[in-house]
Amino acid sequence: MDLALSSRTVGTTAILAVGGEIDMATTDQLRRALDELIDGSTRVVCDLTDVTFIESTGIGVFVAARKHLLARRGSLVLVAPRPAIRRILELVGLLGVFDVRESVAEAIPDAG
Repeated sequence: MDLALSSRTVGTTAILAVGGEIDMATTDQLRRALDELIDGSTRVVCDLTDVTFIESTGIGVFVAARKHLLARRGSLVLVAPRPAIRRILELVGLLGVFDVRESVAEAIPDAG
């Protein structure tokens, strides 16, 4: 299954909307999209509202992106309103590591 990816910019923040399943078959697609956004921005918001599943390889992509952004004094925000996605982040000990928000509007008030 392919991921649905779309990006936009609000001010200096890049927003990547992700939909579908994040697994071993789709992580390269996600990694490429994040790499492109990180090259042009130091603040990236990943909207996982339409993500139905995520496995460890996908989480690894977000960990690497966060590390890369932090090295550039940037930040990564995950928008994860689905309890199942939040629970996975909690189970692997990353809910407190990532900046996780309920909505894009909460992550970026100007995003509307």
